[in-house]
Amino acid sequence: MLHALIAATALLAAPPAPAPPDLTTAVQVYWKGKRHRIDALPEEMPEPARAAIGLWAEWAGPVGYRMELEESGRVLLLSTSKAQARQRMSLIKRSLELFDRLLPAPEREEAPAEAGAPPVEEEPLPEDPDEIPEDPEDDVPWAGGEEEDPPEEHVEPWTFVWGAGTRPLDTDTAVFLAVHDPRDYASCLDFLAGRFPYLGEWVEEARQINGFALEEPLAGALIENAPEMEEWDPDNELVHRLATLLLLRRFGRQPYWIQQGWAWHAELEIRGTIYCFPYRAGFVGIGEHGGWRAALRNRFSRRPGEPPTIDEVAGLRRGFWSDPYAQIAWGTITFLLYERRQELPLLLDDMRRFWDENNRVEQDDGLWGRDRFYQIPLPAQREMLVARAGDHIFAELLAWFRAGG
Repeated sequence: MLHALIAATALLAAPPAPAPPDLTTAVQVYWKGKRHRIDALPEEMPEPARAAIGLWAEWAGPVGYRMELEESGRVLLLSTSKAQARQRMSLIKRSLELFDRLLPAPEREEAPAEAGAPPVEEEPLPEDPDEIPEDPEDDVPWAGGEEEDPPEEHVEPWTFVWGAGTRPLDTDTAVFLAVHDPRDYASCLDFLAGRFPYLGEWVEEARQINGFALEEPLAGALIENAPEMEEWDPDNELVHRLATLLLLRRFGRQPYWIQQGWAWHAELEIRGTIYCFPYRAGFVGIGEHGGWRAALRNRFSRRPGEPPTIDEVAGLRRGFWSDPYAQIAWGTITFLLYERRQELPLLLDDMRRFWDENNRVEQDDGLWGRDRFYQIPLPAQREMLVARAGDHIFAELLAWFRAGG
């Protein structure tokens, strides 16, 4: 009886739980030099940006983050301070300028809202598409998490709407979170797990690393003040991860070597160095941050009559690190940007279409799903590369590598 009385008294004395913040005043949104309330956004603001602001305000308000929308509405930055936002927005603008200059959107036959191949006649459409869950496309983070060598037959069946994996291209606003510390990072992952249940397994993996990049929702993050981070530069991290988000936004899912090769090219162009080494453990030497041209020249000068093969060009895979494969991936993308710039966007579109049309797994209920570990077969990648870059592409790569780019 006495214990019950004490407990009741404690409950009466306890202060009430704080009311959730009013998001209309707690979240600061800046666009084109002006501050806006989230319930009074300008009419001319693109709808995808409005949607991104509405989604992430639920997390940003309680933890005190401000939002700054890049002028075109393509990137939304979440950060903790005005000074930090100014520095980060400068890198975001430079990243967008580089991306638009080097990888413009190609002419596409299909309308943006209908991107992807039409359904195959043999596969029946469901009678009520509204009952199918939304497209759960998530991009494996850049460091850690995925099995090193997943068995080829492994399939994680998910249900998709038709066109899954080919959301309307060049429409979504990419969200980038400059997260202040590990506590805010954990809070961000909890938010994602609550809003997107299909990310549950991935969220547990992401807790072990210091950032992520996702295709759905289109978002990336880094931790500004992560403990025990050596040989790391947050500016490089932003450029690298944003380069991947922009690639996903315009060209959909790409082979890992293409994604990383492009992101490393962006790092070198904008920052002059490379600091992102996914899946690599151990010390990174000073020369490894910028000596990739010399490394390729030295490697291939010893084999003058042996061009790189598709196994080497596309050898970089999620889950492990390889110096040779990383350098060859970067070198191949850089060569294509210098020597086949008009063809490269078409090649990326070829890869996107192939992934969409061939990564479809029939299920017992008549629907279809995706294999999370699906990779475009190397012969198919070689065929598409040769078709766009020419029959002598591998010999040209050898000459370019030996000349040091």
